[in-house]
Amino acid sequence: MHEISSPAQLKASARNSLNGHYSFLIAVHVTNSIIVSLFYVLMPIAFLTPITSLIAQLFSFHICRIYLMTFCGKKASIKELFIGNPDRVKEMQTIYAACIITLIQFLCMLPCNILSYTKIANNSSTGFLLYCITLAAGLALYYYIYFSLFPIYYLVTDCPGETIIETLKIAVFISKGHRFRLFYLIAGFLPLYLLSLLSFGIGLLWVIPYMQATLTHYYLNLTASKSN
Repeated sequence: MHEISSPAQLKASARNSLNGHYSFLIAVHVTNSIIVSLFYVLMPIAFLTPITSLIAQLFSFHICRIYLMTFCGKKASIKELFIGNPDRVKEMQTIYAACIITLIQFLCMLPCNILSYTKIANNSSTGFLLYCITLAAGLALYYYIYFSLFPIYYLVTDCPGETIIETLKIAVFISKGHRFRLFYLIAGFLPLYLLSLLSFGIGLLWVIPYMQATLTHYYLNLTASKSN
């Protein structure tokens, strides 16, 4: 059976894989950040927020595909952010998966958003407390589901021929028993994110590709352990 790698081993693998690819992957993330930020600026209206979230999710799927291609020895370019997978069946799965994740996010945060838009949270201390409770509950539920479905970001590229329902089932199966491991892995990057604030965010140019590379190796290690 394939050995489950520790967070330290995954980070070491990520650093090795980033050698020679850092500038390219930084360019990918900078391009993504600029485009998504423009959408949030140009579409601030409340009912358009899910559309912007969907676009952000779709770019996230494309970024994961770029990392998977890069680390598996395939040539990738920034244009992959925009054209997605040349296999139209796989790209449709990517769109379906992005829609599902966006819908889950929207539903989890709906009670909190309703309180925010109706300004109930600002009218009294009880309203503000209710807002905080719904916000915490929504985030907890969303990230629990996110940790369960995390492999979907790579599976839509890595599992040809599967329907989106089958791919979702595979994602849940692969994640079973590893949700806390993923949480612990992501939480381990929080100190680096905080330190990046001291450099006025410049450090994020190093931290974000490092974290994304580590998550890619987490996926590769997880699928290898489940396939044996």
